[in-house]
Amino acid sequence: MTHKMEIENELQKLNPQITEVEIGVRNLRTIKIYPLSIGDQLELTDLITEAMQRFFGVSAESTADTDFVIFILAIIKKNLGRVLELATCNEYNDILKDITNEQAIQIGNIIYNVNFKCLEKNMKGLSEKLKQTSQSERPLPGSASGTQATDLNTSSTETSRTAA
Repeated sequence: MTHKMEIENELQKLNPQITEVEIGVRNLRTIKIYPLSIGDQLELTDLITEAMQRFFGVSAESTADTDFVIFILAIIKKNLGRVLELATCNEYNDILKDITNEQAIQIGNIIYNVNFKCLEKNMKGLSEKLKQTSQSERPLPGSASGTQATDLNTSSTETSRTAA
């Protein structure tokens, strides 16, 4: 094994989320897909959220499946280069000219699985823990405002007689 390969293997051990993918239209080459930083994840989430808001805001009365697919394809086309820049740390110039649809889908799956799938799983787990915690707490007593007033005078004015 060459020294360069040993260094790359050591680096990958440090961050196992780095994934290598083969891309190419005529000749295959290997590229690295890096996990997104929180800032990059937020930027990607903002792109998706903005696209969804624009779609449902503009075509609220007509949400035909074909309209939605056409809209999403336009968003992907507009932002795919930026997403690939985020995931590859700008290492690959003009990557869109050397990638097929199938390879782009593979990269998209990697980006989702590495960056968002664990978030989804962890958030569901946290949500379940919060539900269990809130259910295990004792319920708060009901309000006393609906209770009628009662006479708290327990002693009687009459003297009691004792049996002889």
